[in-house]
Amino acid sequence: MQLTLKKMVTVLCLLFQRYEELSEKWDAAKRGVRQEDHELLREKVALQQELIRRQDEYADQKRQHHADQENKVGGGCSEGSTNQIATISLLVQAG
Repeated sequence: MQLTLKKMVTVLCLLFQRYEELSEKWDAAKRGVRQEDHELLREKVALQQELIRRQDEYADQKRQHHADQENKVGGGCSEGSTNQIATISLLVQAG
């Protein structure tokens, strides 16, 4: 019976060593996945920040383009030029 008990202890020791090895591999794999997830999240945040920056630049360019178009077409009249237009209209009607 001692021989059998000795074999059982040996088997248990081998199983325990195997369990420890697998446990260490599992922990290393979890750490690796966490690190990859962290890196992916960091990249995602950087891309989102870049997108926001580019959207802001685009909005600024669009506003500037509209302002340039209004100035080119004469969309904004000053009070003085409005009075001149009204005076010219009255002269044309009277003439």
